Amino acid sequence: MATFLHNIYSGMENLLKRALHYLAISLPDSASSHKDLLDLAVELGVITQALSEELDAYRGFRHFFVHGYGTMLDKAKLMPLVEQMPEIWAQFKAELVDFATKH
Repeated sequence: MATFLHNIYSGMENLLKRALHYLAISLPDSASSHKDLLDLAVELGVITQALSEELDAYRGFRHFFVHGYGTMLDKAKLMPLVEQMPEIWAQFKAELVDFATKH
């Protein structure tokens, strides 16, 4: 489940990067580039602030997962993220489609 969450969130970030590339916007290049990516996507209207706030929990999990803390995974913290993912994905997809149809 942890790998699934990491992969789907990374895929969402990649879609946001493609949207920024389409707009000819440079990607954030900083120590906080993952957070900056979400902030920039909100600023440009790719996603809403509300969705960004939801995605922030997944961004935090991604950091935890990537930086080798996988041995310390807590099922009680992991499962709510897993259970919410279908709704988060549906919202993400809807907002991305809405953005694409306007541009």
